[in-house]
Amino acid sequence: MLIKRKFLGLLLLTTLLAVPMVLLSRSKTEAIGQRNKGADQEPIVEYGISQANDVKRQAKGRRYDKPKNGPISELPPGVEELPLNSHWWQGIPVLPISESTTIVVGDVVDGKAYLSNDGSGIYSEFAVRVEQVLKDTNPITLNPGETIAAERMGGAVRFPSGKVQRYRISRQGMPQVNERYVFFLKCNGEDHDIITGYQLKDGKVRPLDGSDTSDGENGLQFGKYDGIAEYSFLSELQEAIYSSLRKERK
Repeated sequence: MLIKRKFLGLLLLTTLLAVPMVLLSRSKTEAIGQRNKGADQEPIVEYGISQANDVKRQAKGRRYDKPKNGPISELPPGVEELPLNSHWWQGIPVLPISESTTIVVGDVVDGKAYLSNDGSGIYSEFAVRVEQVLKDTNPITLNPGETIAAERMGGAVRFPSGKVQRYRISRQGMPQVNERYVFFLKCNGEDHDIITGYQLKDGKVRPLDGSDTSDGENGLQFGKYDGIAEYSFLSELQEAIYSSLRKERK
């Protein structure tokens, strides 16, 4: 009987000690979920909307056609589209200055998703109101106060059933409307492709790309600047741009 009481007492103690560990684990998971909840939401396009009468939109959409994939269609319940794992970040510097034709500080004032012409691809277009031009090598001069279009492959499709399917390249984030960023852009004609970017918020820097790991940490090279002061980041970036342009002129 004494042995049985000791055993029950030991079992109770073990249970009590285990409970805080379970709660701590759950708390950590919830904290990460809360940090990521609502972040990096893709713009949504309604399935079946045609851009046939928009010549400019048709020209853009043609670049995202993927005929080998076939048209995007609704997947069965419980099945989600997996991110495209392309290892796109390999070879991109943490500050891709030489790779960029345009580098700006700006506010994202709008974001919309579009299907490609044949419905096999999807891309998102963001309207960026320029606050500061840090680099611009395009023939047409870009000035503060202007709004430019910045594109990124991926987005979300809402089907008539109400289901929303999300399409994204692995480890790439989506800019958020009403947020401020430094964007590294490559001219694709009249508009720009997003190479990468850094969100500027509450005086701190957060990389746009690389933070969708399971533990919530930034595992790519861009994580170097995660959490540093905005002033320090912009000062370092401007110095790096000046040094890059000076080397190009030699």
